[in-house]
Amino acid sequence: MMDLIYIIFILVLTGAVYYLFQQNQKNVKLVNDERGRTDTKIQTLHQEQDDRVHEITDLKEKELSLAEENEKLKKKLNYIENTNKNKGELMAARQLDDILREFKRQGLISRYDIFNNVLLYDSKNPRQIDHLAVCDKGIYIIETKCWEGDIYYNVSKDTLKSKNMQILNRYVFHDDVKKDYKTFVLKTNEKGLISYKDYGHPFEQVLDTIKILRKELEEAQGLNAFINGIVYFNYESGGKYTFIDGTAESTKIRVANQKENLRKQFEEDFTRVRYSPINQEKYGRYIEALKRYVFNQ
Repeated sequence: MMDLIYIIFILVLTGAVYYLFQQNQKNVKLVNDERGRTDTKIQTLHQEQDDRVHEITDLKEKELSLAEENEKLKKKLNYIENTNKNKGELMAARQLDDILREFKRQGLISRYDIFNNVLLYDSKNPRQIDHLAVCDKGIYIIETKCWEGDIYYNVSKDTLKSKNMQILNRYVFHDDVKKDYKTFVLKTNEKGLISYKDYGHPFEQVLDTIKILRKELEEAQGLNAFINGIVYFNYESGGKYTFIDGTAESTKIRVANQKENLRKQFEEDFTRVRYSPINQEKYGRYIEALKRYVFNQ
């Protein structure tokens, strides 16, 4: 009898142990499943966090890019607004068109294009070209100056002496002046007082712009262009003021005073053989390359 009871006890105990084992296995499986789901959620959250970080980084980069572009657009707008207000440049644009249209009619050139208010970028700063004239005889940068008064362009002490104006040397080329030449304007105001304005060196501005434009054309189109530079004074005074030109013949940048003198500058180039005319294919490439810099026609 005791043996039977013992056997029954063993069987019950074994059944209970088995049942508890099965329940434990189920619990372990539930825990592992839950842990797996938790790990998956954690991985998903990490991935979402990484995606957010990338999105934020991209947005910051776009924000910086937009800020830089916005600054560039502001500078462009500023240049365009200033140009629109400059009557001298508007007048020069019409005069250029008149001159080149006349030479085309005469057969000295076969085609021409004029771009006004061209903007180039030198590092982060825009560089403005007042007028860029292209024809089959060459490319020309024209820097317009509509200055009222007696203009002394690129004059030196010797220039003033040769014009019997050496008395001006004591005022213009005093001890603090380091340059050997200057460009300045003299005139009297409504009260009869003499006004003096020093305008620096326009030809240096044109030289720098030529270098930048040549580099742009070479990098954009592989075009090695020879570019002429002209500083053009076009204030119409009706002979009231004097123009003194102190430019040396060796200076690469030429100067023109009034429309007729500008016309002669072009005529000299168009009537003498300096270099081969630009062919149609190359001319088209120049025009396409230059169009990308024009913001206000």
